[in-house]
Amino acid sequence: MSTEPSSGGYWVRQCGDAEALGDAYRYLTGTATSAWSLSALLGLPKHLARSYVFRGNPLALPARETAISAEASIEGQPAYHTAVALNGRWLAGISAEVEDYYPRPTGPSTRVRLHGDEAMGNIAGKLAAALNYSGFFGLDFIRRPDGGLTFLEFNARPTPVAHLGGLIGADLCTALRRGLDDPNVASSSPSGDVRVALFPQDWRREPASADRREFHLDIPRGDPSLLDAFSLILPAGWDRSESVSD
Repeated sequence: MSTEPSSGGYWVRQCGDAEALGDAYRYLTGTATSAWSLSALLGLPKHLARSYVFRGNPLALPARETAISAEASIEGQPAYHTAVALNGRWLAGISAEVEDYYPRPTGPSTRVRLHGDEAMGNIAGKLAAALNYSGFFGLDFIRRPDGGLTFLEFNARPTPVAHLGGLIGADLCTALRRGLDDPNVASSSPSGDVRVALFPQDWRREPASADRREFHLDIPRGDPSLLDAFSLILPAGWDRSESVSD
């Protein structure tokens, strides 16, 4: 169960039984406690942040006007496909298998494996064609234990890994520029795979990690002011040495 809109797994609750379902509904609609209770006041900073992100009214403390979605839980691991299309034609895309996420069980990805996936690419191409879509977009899936995919949603925006396609030979921005220059340009298919630790998500999950150097570290080393801004939301013990170029 989740509110609409939501992002990054926030304002999502997993419910194992009817009692948990009721608790989640009361929490998401703001009816679990009085709007002026101690619990509500302690949650005010998160509420104000949510109001800012979703352009809501910060004075409307309860979320009673917020739509609630209830969906079946699918066993498996999160996976997704990030792509770019022009006039309904898929130009390039990369797929990701989520290796870790935080906070569990519904938080955003922190470690992913980028690769090419024919099934995800085919679904993305068909959706882009059906919608005559132009621009960046992302598809969310669950990779079931049998290896199959369950489609979850279409996001009409760049996703957090949209800038990483060049790591496996499928730069999305380059593909869009080529498509604008030549409507008949060939699509860009990725090759190989690479494991990525996403910044700042993985450092929030584990401030100092012994195995993170096995991954491509997606750190904005070339933008010190952005890096300093991220530092404000990271734990005090995060490994700053990883933000220095080798």
